[in-house]
Amino acid sequence: MLFHPTQRRLYMFAGQRNKEQLLDIWWWDVDSGRCGAICPGVTPAPPPAATPLTPAPAAGFTQRATIDPDTDEIFVLSGMSKEKDRRVCNTLWALSLRRLAWTCVYRNDSVAPNHPRPRFAHQLVYDPHRKIHYLFGGNPGSAGSPRLRLDDLWSLRLQRPSSSGVVGVARAAIREACYRELAADPRLAPAALHYLRHDLHAATDHGDPLQVANFQKLATLLFSGEKSDERSPVSLSPRRTRTLAARRARAPLQADHVRVLAQVLGIDDSTPEPTQPFEECLPPTPDTWDVGHDAEDHTADPHWDSRQSRIQLYDRLAHYYKPSTVPPQGDIMDLVTL
Repeated sequence: MLFHPTQRRLYMFAGQRNKEQLLDIWWWDVDSGRCGAICPGVTPAPPPAATPLTPAPAAGFTQRATIDPDTDEIFVLSGMSKEKDRRVCNTLWALSLRRLAWTCVYRNDSVAPNHPRPRFAHQLVYDPHRKIHYLFGGNPGSAGSPRLRLDDLWSLRLQRPSSSGVVGVARAAIREACYRELAADPRLAPAALHYLRHDLHAATDHGDPLQVANFQKLATLLFSGEKSDERSPVSLSPRRTRTLAARRARAPLQADHVRVLAQVLGIDDSTPEPTQPFEECLPPTPDTWDVGHDAEDHTADPHWDSRQSRIQLYDRLAHYYKPSTVPPQGDIMDLVTL
């Protein structure tokens, strides 16, 4: 629970009601007595391990929160997860009350030098004048030492990039993508070299060692070419889509569907009934795309490969815009219940 001295509002985040884990945010105006919900809801289903971070803090024990009345932001530092593994992970989230959007600004789930050890039941305070967070103590959740308590003190100051800095990073990313497309075609090597020496050189911050090292690395593309990684993902062109569909249709079917279903559902009966004649599944009828093999299934399409890199660049630049002005990060297939 946090109080905003300028808005004269009290904010309440998350909690537990009986066995229901809540992740809602409510406000209450101390002068008028009005109240409302910013994002009502309960704990969502945990995402698969392969997916990126969820766009909001997950439910946990001993979460700590602070508020910055100048920037209208609420900061939430996680503690122990409420999942079965009771994993201890410190993730700092920032909620903008102006944009109504969460942003993950820090994450640490392992012991690393120059970083505070993951913990729960800690204390977190914020100095709104110096813009510094202070973290003290806590329980590291060590299974070998359950009584271990920490007594260290850490400080965190968030550095926000300036508008000119964001524009410079975006300009450098766009020009780097253009240069990579030019360098990928040997016939355009002279144009790529000219673009590297003038356009990309002008967009690089030569006072930053990381950008200088990346610029020098990009120069080697003209001589070594783009190295293709067979394990890296490729874009789905119409030809590749038909190929994947054909392989799926030609996949061998399980001989005993009942036994497989029993294993999936965890049925105790180890001798399921054999399949009935009317339960027999026949292979699907070949469609027009499933007749024969495509001679160009394994031929690389440079247009679709460049399209995939442009999509990745677009997703990277979309992080600098408000969530309401860019396409949603979720997948529409997540709304389909299979």
